[in-house]
Amino acid sequence: MAQDSGHELEAAGFGRRFAALVVDWGASSLITRAFVSQHTATQSFFQLLVFFVEASVLTALTGASFGQHLLHFASWMKQQEERSLHSGCSLAPR
Repeated sequence: MAQDSGHELEAAGFGRRFAALVVDWGASSLITRAFVSQHTATQSFFQLLVFFVEASVLTALTGASFGQHLLHFASWMKQQEERSLHSGCSLAPR
């Protein structure tokens, strides 16, 4: 278990990961509905595109997607990376 500001952090379980996915999809849906007025195949395509861009860009830049940030995944992941760097092990598969 990792420590973050005096609180123990545990690996996110399936429920929290699924909740983060739902938050990401909901945010993508709201953004898409703001720009596409009718529910068509076009809206579905743009919703998927917004979801992909949001998840990939935010993950690349900040280490977590919007939903993961809301559910505090980023602090846990960063803590794990720091611990692995200090111990000399890597989280990457060999």
